[in-house]
Amino acid sequence: MIQSKAYIISIKGPILFLSLLFFYSCSSYIKYLEKQDSEELILKSQLKDKELYCSPKAKNSTQRETYNIVHSSESGRDEFSKIINSMTRHNQYSISELGLFYILYNSIVRPDSTGWNSRLQLFVNEGGQQYYYDLHEDQNNFIHAINVLKDNKLSKLSQNQLLKKAKSHFPKKMTVQKQFSEYLEKQRDHLSKSQKRKYFRLNKPLQKGETFPINQNLFTPIQVRYQKIEKAPLFNIKETPKAVCNFDSKLYESGIFIIHDDNLHENIFAITAKNGDFIIVASSSGTLKKAHSLIARSVVEVPKFNTPLCHYEDEQKSFTSVAFDSRDSGQLLYHLFQYGYFKSKNLEELIEYTSYARHLFLTNPPRMLYESKRGTPKELNYFLSLNFPVYHAKEIGQIHTMASFNLKEKSRSTIFVQDERTSYFQSCHQ
Repeated sequence: MIQSKAYIISIKGPILFLSLLFFYSCSSYIKYLEKQDSEELILKSQLKDKELYCSPKAKNSTQRETYNIVHSSESGRDEFSKIINSMTRHNQYSISELGLFYILYNSIVRPDSTGWNSRLQLFVNEGGQQYYYDLHEDQNNFIHAINVLKDNKLSKLSQNQLLKKAKSHFPKKMTVQKQFSEYLEKQRDHLSKSQKRKYFRLNKPLQKGETFPINQNLFTPIQVRYQKIEKAPLFNIKETPKAVCNFDSKLYESGIFIIHDDNLHENIFAITAKNGDFIIVASSSGTLKKAHSLIARSVVEVPKFNTPLCHYEDEQKSFTSVAFDSRDSGQLLYHLFQYGYFKSKNLEELIEYTSYARHLFLTNPPRMLYESKRGTPKELNYFLSLNFPVYHAKEIGQIHTMASFNLKEKSRSTIFVQDERTSYFQSCHQ
């Protein structure tokens, strides 16, 4: 893992108080929770009408699929499901190969956050083995992803083969998704200066549900100097030896926070197979180097920090959780482990932990954000008793989890459990 010192805030001088408060409040808050034996972590009535994962009788199951396509938009799920169904009708692909096609697809429909030059993190579970790669060079990270998966025998596809197959199966037009539509509206002044004005119609940015043509030049291979890339390092969590994360939890224990600016664009998507294989992709982009140019191959500022991810596995279960959409998402995963979410015995318990009221420490000025409406009056009074600025937040970040229980059984499956704070869409294989 590479972290930029510009984005790691070490607590010094007067703000040392925040470091001590973070350590004290976390440990004492855990003890406080342990005393609340008679209270649920979260009111189950908040979750009863929302389906957070696929089940045999799930209402969001569209058809009997071999693969579960997970996307942040309904049109994204449906479009890529059709692509996968077409591609796999006469050919077999590994979960890693399908993940590469999925990255390519997202580079077309979500170029704001997923591009050939974006930071790409791939967590692959294939054949019972886990692989984690973090591609964060200045450019061509998608090409590096193709090469590293091929080098490690997770894929047989070269860049030429992948683009040729994609060209024959991808539709000529794609649908504008909600997140991308919102981005176009925010950036309309910059993007309107583009000569081609690809994402405009009658001088207005494209709206959700409208379509735009794919530039066929996207399927033309580019020459990139080969670069050997190793698996990215993962760190153990103190007192949880069966867990590893792509950030060092000792930073938080020492009062060092990995806080980033608000100009980060993130996209999380995943595929699961019936046999339990899966791939999670976390892509992120900073600002465009050329504000008026937005395409799949746009040159962007590659984020200097990664999207936090943790993997836990014991004899009975395994969890792979990814956190994003907050100023310091690593804190959110760190808190989950402090609460003991890895002790969850089933999906319901896991959901209770991930749905529980979150808090986040920030600096400049020192303060804490807290989802007070999700917590209880007792918890709010506890935080207020610390004599520290506490601000209400409706929602803090998102945490999605790949979960598998009963690992010793041959029929085990991997289930994508979404954060109930947001809406993700799954095709649901059965």
